[in-house]
Amino acid sequence: MFTIKGKEVWYKNKVLGPKTALHVDKDELKYATAAGIKRHPTMPLRVDMVMCAAGKVIGIESKLPQDLIDSQKKRRLARQMRALLNECDIACLMVRGLPDYMGCSMEFQSLWNDLVRLQALGVIILPASQDHDDIVKQLAKYAEFLTDKKAPLAAIAGTDKKKLKKSDKGWFLTGLKQLGSVTAVRLHDHFGSTKAALNASDKEWQALKVSKKLIKRRNEAMS
Repeated sequence: MFTIKGKEVWYKNKVLGPKTALHVDKDELKYATAAGIKRHPTMPLRVDMVMCAAGKVIGIESKLPQDLIDSQKKRRLARQMRALLNECDIACLMVRGLPDYMGCSMEFQSLWNDLVRLQALGVIILPASQDHDDIVKQLAKYAEFLTDKKAPLAAIAGTDKKKLKKSDKGWFLTGLKQLGSVTAVRLHDHFGSTKAALNASDKEWQALKVSKKLIKRRNEAMS
């Protein structure tokens, strides 16, 4: 497991380097010029990136649009995120854009279902730019949210930032067919986060006057 010892971050008995650095695999962020990046020929477990904040180790799997689709189809995504959940304090999936064309609605639903399952397990989705230097800046900003008491929230972007419009709360829930933004906001406000809403019981959803069809779709996505 990744750990912090003094001023350095370790994986098992191997030191990676300063805990203040962003540790990246040699194939990641090749064009970034920002300071504070430490590149590794091969990261442990082939993790894309590791950083530390507030005494926690944050593991990051980075996905461009096509890689996101391919890794989900081949079940590689599930294995990668399971490794991060087991080996890091906080596991993140960095989504660097969504594909313009998903092929068919069933393909999109399959991807969405897997993202729901990952978030219910505690994986945090990080929307990010495709520009390498921008990613470094975004990670620095995300660290504040990733390490406070809201770290386990299902969706770091948008749903729980006070400055965003009320209509943005619970946006991830609208991926369920026929679940609109009004219901998503109601679920988010009642349960406090997207993750809590996804993990709530059927009776709790029914108490908020959510239809049985929507509850069934939620359960199918989570199964």
